[in-house]
Amino acid sequence: SNIKLFIRLTDGDFIKYGGIFTSTTISKIRVNKQDILGGIKRALLYSDNKTPVMELKNKDSGIIINAEDKSTNVKSADIIRCDISGEAFDISVETKRIIDIVNVIKSESLDIEICGIGKPIYIKQDTQNASEILAIACATISRETLEQIKQW
Repeated sequence: SNIKLFIRLTDGDFIKYGGIFTSTTISKIRVNKQDILGGIKRALLYSDNKTPVMELKNKDSGIIINAEDKSTNVKSADIIRCDISGEAFDISVETKRIIDIVNVIKSESLDIEICGIGKPIYIKQDTQNASEILAIACATISRETLEQIKQW
């Protein structure tokens, strides 16, 4: 066939993405897909429309999903029972993106690996019961950064 391919070279160094994706996790969570999806959807109802973000933190034998709409001063807190191992965490993630990711997972449970603030989280199908692994990274931010974003 008669195909022409044009490529424009960019000046400078290519972005160093190796440090973004890490294999070091501080916490691992195994949770029922429908339980976490329900909690996230409830958080979305109470999230600020401008920045639909939820806060995740560990609590005893589960995770707490917090959301808040500053314009109406409405807050939500939902506790989801799950298996957690590793360090304590308190991160914020974009709500709608997580819903999209969890919706495509086929297994009844899923694994969430948290790498820390400013680093990705990985959401994977239950590898014990599924032959394929779905791993997607989402950026996490600290509560202070979230508050700065909401003030813009």
